[in-house]
Amino acid sequence: MPAVATRPSLSMSPLLRETWTGFRCLFRIGCLLVLWGMLTVPGQAQEKPGADEYVTRLLKANADGSDITTVMHLPDFLANGSPDWTADGKRMAIDGWRQRQGERGNNAQIIVFNADGTHIRVLGDGAMPSFSPQGKRVAYSRYSPNYGIWVQDVDDPDSEPVQLDEQGWGTDWSPDGTRIAYTKRTAAADNFCIYSLVEGTREFLFDDGLSPYRQISWNFAWSPDNRFIAFRGMRNDGMIELAVIDTRGARNGLIRCFEGPIDHHVSWTPDGKVLFSKSANKQLQLYTVDPAHPEEPPILFPLAPDRSVNEGVFSDDGKQIAFIMRRPLPDFAKK
Repeated sequence: MPAVATRPSLSMSPLLRETWTGFRCLFRIGCLLVLWGMLTVPGQAQEKPGADEYVTRLLKANADGSDITTVMHLPDFLANGSPDWTADGKRMAIDGWRQRQGERGNNAQIIVFNADGTHIRVLGDGAMPSFSPQGKRVAYSRYSPNYGIWVQDVDDPDSEPVQLDEQGWGTDWSPDGTRIAYTKRTAAADNFCIYSLVEGTREFLFDDGLSPYRQISWNFAWSPDNRFIAFRGMRNDGMIELAVIDTRGARNGLIRCFEGPIDHHVSWTPDGKVLFSKSANKQLQLYTVDPAHPEEPPILFPLAPDRSVNEGVFSDDGKQIAFIMRRPLPDFAKK
């Protein structure tokens, strides 16, 4: 019989066998990582806003946190912030920017509208609006090249904004309508400047060189009785705190209410407490603190505890609160 050809043996050396075993192990791990990525990436992608989804949204609710509703729909301005009410509660303002066009906060524009979400009007570039008491004018900040504090007529579509201070930033109109507060850099620190609409004068709340704040955040707020301003400040030692300053000057009173990371937006409740937001369970939540008792811990405000909310502001009658909700939004807020 003819000889039958046989395949030569391919027995591996110990070193080659060890190398091959390691390669197969790495290959299997790689496959598992790819499979894990295929299963998890779609879920993560859902958390990122799409082209037509709100990043932040203006909502409002009853003072007790019930009956949360959206205020209006702005299909172009999908990022909203810095809400403000007129004293009569009939009109609101926010800043907003166009996410789909790649805009950021420094591209913000001032938007005014009726509190029921109708009669929406874009005034122009600017941020952090603050109504005059009668709601006929609005003060706000503008980014470069128009940096500074500006005031504009709300109802006249042909009105031009008037610059109040080319170096100021962040602003709030006093409830009595006689003064406008904003921040300004002096002696390597931030200071409050109070502009008198009656006298045309400017006064600083900290004496020259004595401001303890490296930065005073922009969304501060006058108290309803005009006596105080609540604000978030970063001290010169780097610590962040919530404080209340007497509008006659810091020498008349500076109350430190809370120390720790908080959001930039601060406002007042109808009963004279300060409303602010800080992190809770990995999301922002609203809290209140009483300046008369700064030693007491902040109290959680009962509003959408399962969502991330901030920038709360009450209507003057105390019946409603407007606020900003961050993603993920509830289904009704996406409409």
